[in-house]
Amino acid sequence: DDDDDDGAGDGEARKYRSEQRPADGETVDGMLKVTAGTFHEAVVRRDADVVAYVGFPKLDKWGHFYAAAALGSVREMFASNETAREGFEIAFVDGTHNDVPPPYGSDAQTPTVAMFAAGNKNWPRYMTDMNDGKLTAFEVLQFIMRTSAKPSTVQHAHWLTQSLSQNALHRRIWDDDEL
Repeated sequence: DDDDDDGAGDGEARKYRSEQRPADGETVDGMLKVTAGTFHEAVVRRDADVVAYVGFPKLDKWGHFYAAAALGSVREMFASNETAREGFEIAFVDGTHNDVPPPYGSDAQTPTVAMFAAGNKNWPRYMTDMNDGKLTAFEVLQFIMRTSAKPSTVQHAHWLTQSLSQNALHRRIWDDDEL
């Protein structure tokens, strides 16, 4: 049922839609699956840098595909490094089925990418230009380096920008002929 109350009582009668709680560690398109009901626990209370992507795959299939490809690949790059992995996560919320409660969500049906930095969760930093989802891994890594609060996250992101192939960093999946 998409309309479960997430338990966020803020004095209003408004109900926030939330998908059922995902299994621990469940991923969607290479990112950790988070719902409105698990957002606070998985993103806000977690002692890690969390990049939260609220996407609308049903409204913009290709924009979501492009963004998810870049974000999912960067999550994989971090997952291969034990130190970096422990302090960092990329999470996905399907905005077509989940209303992320205030102050972290909005009623706008537009995709957002925000860094919820460790130790500074009340001031998420938003990616200002998502270019209709057309993001490269390099752009995501630059965003992480600018907005992270954890030295281990910044160092790993920087190391990735220096050590990965140009293709891995700058691949423009929207230009690929195979799609």
